[in-house]
Amino acid sequence: MAKMGKPRGNYQKFNAVYNEELVPPKNKEHIYERDGHIIIGHPDMIEQCRRCLEWKNQTHFSPESMIDKYGRKKLRTICVQCATIDSSLHYHLRKVHSVRPADCEFCKRPPKNNKRVQMDIDHTTNKFRGWLCNDHNTAFGKFKDDPFEMIKGVRYLITDHHDKNKLKEELLQLAADLINEDLNDKN
Repeated sequence: MAKMGKPRGNYQKFNAVYNEELVPPKNKEHIYERDGHIIIGHPDMIEQCRRCLEWKNQTHFSPESMIDKYGRKKLRTICVQCATIDSSLHYHLRKVHSVRPADCEFCKRPPKNNKRVQMDIDHTTNKFRGWLCNDHNTAFGKFKDDPFEMIKGVRYLITDHHDKNKLKEELLQLAADLINEDLNDKN
C-alpha cells in the first residue's frame, strides 16, 4: 500500500511505494526498475543531456530525487558526468563567492517563503553572474539566458497600459550602457 502525504504540485516529498494497481489507466506509463527505483521509461531508452547535448543510454542519467504520487521517478535531464562537473563548479564558485546577500540582485527583494538567494551561473562560460531569487533564476533559465529571447518577451508583453515612454528610456539607457562597455573594452 502506498504511503500518501501532503500533495505539492505534480510531485510529492514522501516515500510512496509503487503499486501498479493504484495507477489509473490514463496515468499508466512504461516503467522499469533500476537500483530499487521505479523509473518512467524503458531500460533501453536513449536520452539527450541538456548540458553536453550528447545522446546517451538511460544508465548515464540518475533518477530525480522526487517521486510522483504513484511512487515513480523520472530521470534527470543532465547526465551523471555533466552533473559531476556542475557540482564541482558550484562548489568552487561558492567558495570564491561565499558572501550570499539576503536580497535578489535583480529585484532587490528577499526570496519568497524564507528561502535563500541562488547562485546564478552563465552556463556557456561557467562564470558567476550573481545571486537571484528562485523566481528570477528560473525565469532567466526558461529564456535559456538568451537576451534576444527576452527582448522578444518584452515586445510580446507591451500593451496599451504600459508606460511606453518609460520603456523607451530604459531601452535607450541599455543601448547607451552597451555602447559605453564597447568603448571601455577597446581602451
